[in-house]
Amino acid sequence: MCNTQKDAEDVHELLKTYLDKRGLELSKEKTKIVNIDEGFNFLGFNVRMYQTYQGEKLLIKPSKETIKKSKETISSEIQKLKGNNISVVINTLNPIITGIGNYWSPWVAKEKYSYMDHHIWFCTFKFLKYLHPKKSKTWIIDRYYKPDTLGISKNKWILTDPKEHRQLKKMAWIPIVRHVVIKFKATPYDIDLKEYYRSRDEREFQRNCIRSKQKMAKMQKYKCPICKMSITDFRERLEVKEKIPVIHGGTRKYNNLQLVHRYCNRQYNKMFPLKYELPTKQEAYKNIRQLRLAEIP
Repeated sequence: MCNTQKDAEDVHELLKTYLDKRGLELSKEKTKIVNIDEGFNFLGFNVRMYQTYQGEKLLIKPSKETIKKSKETISSEIQKLKGNNISVVINTLNPIITGIGNYWSPWVAKEKYSYMDHHIWFCTFKFLKYLHPKKSKTWIIDRYYKPDTLGISKNKWILTDPKEHRQLKKMAWIPIVRHVVIKFKATPYDIDLKEYYRSRDEREFQRNCIRSKQKMAKMQKYKCPICKMSITDFRERLEVKEKIPVIHGGTRKYNNLQLVHRYCNRQYNKMFPLKYELPTKQEAYKNIRQLRLAEIP
């Protein structure tokens, strides 16, 4: 940002010369000089100076185009799910709501959260009327809308699966968390800062995962039980695996579930198919851990 338009134009010329030497150029469609009072859009956000009772304040909010696109994404997903039960709708929408909300969470977005929640409520209620065309609105409300079971809010209108009791997440529940810059001169290669980066990765994992995965990750101390390596870096997709498979008498309850790397799960199933007798954990995990470590350069 510059103090005057002339300063901004001078910077533009300097950048143009710098990039020309390297065979690059600024996009004419995406590059423009504007007054901060008018604001501009960047990466889905609108940056603009507002007049408040405290004086001028620079606020970064989700742009109108981003909000429109997010509404269309949710509407189209619900449209695709027509014919499925409400459990599928909840399982599909929860990660989308979490993803959009977390992307907006470092900025001024609380009002937009409530706006999106209203849109989601309208779309899901329309879906329920399609699912039960002969039932009254009162019957639909009594069957599918319940108080919050997680204790996050006092809202009594939470979309709930009547069989599994899973609930649709509200975007307004996502807290506004300002982005914390990494410490000056900090590097993940510094052994003394290992604990600092580990706690940072765990906080980021908690923000970007649905509640069931958060709970499992905390129970297993954020490590893959097979290879004993971290599951918080998002380098590899995670899969939910039963400790004792259902075919051998296990259940799908939390105390029998764990998050494992896709590679680890694939190798485990290849070496020990479900139809055969289960090996001991020490025997199975040791072999896969050795394979995993052998592939790391």
